[in-house]
Amino acid sequence: MLIYLGLMPHPFIPQGSLHAKIAIRSAISFIIYGFIVLLVPWPRLVTYFCAVLVCKTIIDLILGLLGIGMYGNMVESRVNLKSNGTYLTSKIFVFGLFVGLCAYLFGF
Repeated sequence: MLIYLGLMPHPFIPQGSLHAKIAIRSAISFIIYGFIVLLVPWPRLVTYFCAVLVCKTIIDLILGLLGIGMYGNMVESRVNLKSNGTYLTSKIFVFGLFVGLCAYLFGF
């Protein structure tokens, strides 16, 4: 994280805020998935894993519409807004269907 923020120099990794955002997002995802794996029995684990993916995609869509986050360039042009918005919305729909199927088969 210190390398990505530019506080510690590294010859191969460019310094920039996008790398820091990706590192923070990965760390938070690792913590959430770690708790889920340790606390939830196996069949429901698939359901909760997919539910977390839906929540992450919804957060990405909201942050993209606000102009921040990994999809922050959505606001720059109408083409990006439409294509990224459509991509994230379809991703939410597919993951939501998968969560519903897993909840039906394995329980919630």
